[in-house]
Parts: sequence; C-alpha cells; structure tokens
Amino acid sequence: MASVRILIVAAVLVGCANAKFVWEPDTNDDFPAFKPFKMPKFEPITFDPIEPIVFEPIEFEPIKFDPIEPIKIDDIKNHKPGKGEKYSGYSVSASKSTKTVNGKVVEDKAASSVLTNDNGKVDQQHAGYNKGEKEPRRNK
Repeated sequence: MASVRILIVAAVLVGCANAKFVWEPDTNDDFPAFKPFKMPKFEPITFDPIEPIVFEPIEFEPIKFDPIEPIKIDDIKNHKPGKGEKYSGYSVSASKSTKTVNGKVVEDKAASSVLTNDNGKVDQQHAGYNKGEKEPRRNK
C-alpha cells in the first residue's frame, strides 16, 4: 500500500515539473506570437427594395368520396367464411352512465361487450356494473 502512495506522489511531482511551461513566458521563437492586425472597413451595401410577390389563390375542385358504411356487429357475428377463406373479426363496445341529484351520485352504470368471429366460431361476452354491486355482472 505504501508503494502505491509513493508512486502516486512521484507521478504528481513529475507531472508538475514537466508542466512548468504553463506558468513561464515563452522566450524562444518556437511559436512566435501573432502580430496584431486591423479589421478592414467595408462600405455599407445597399439594395434596391424588392417588391413582394403576390400569388393568386389556387382553387381546387372539391374531392368527393363515396360514403363508407360502418361495419355492423351483426355482419361480424353472422359472417361464414367461404371455401379457402380465412376470417377473423371482432367488435368491442363500452358504455357508462352516471346520474346525479344535488351533486350526489344516485345511479352509476357501466357495461361492455366483446364479440369475436374466428373462421365462423362466434364468441360473445358481456359485463355490466350497477352502483352498489360488489361484483360486475357477466354472461356469455
């Protein structure tokens, strides 16, 4: 342990001895100092004013899209895949309702439904909640 301390002290001393050039002025001409120079003066540059470019507005024909019919839950539920067809459809819905009287909640309901159709195998699950129930109602 003592030898490590001696090596550290020796390294610090050698480093300080070799770093003396930082505190001494440079007297030799290895690296002569830069001579001062004056910045040249330039005449101000002036430009003629530029008139703004005015573009006429471009009018486009309105793009019309055919209305997209929403997918109905019954379409997912009743779809039977044809020969060579693979079908996977699902629907998730949820709702929540709260009724208050004089700032107090008197009715609190929530429900959700999940429907899946995996190649014609249909599974539908429902869950509901009414204020005061300890467990949600579930059915398949």
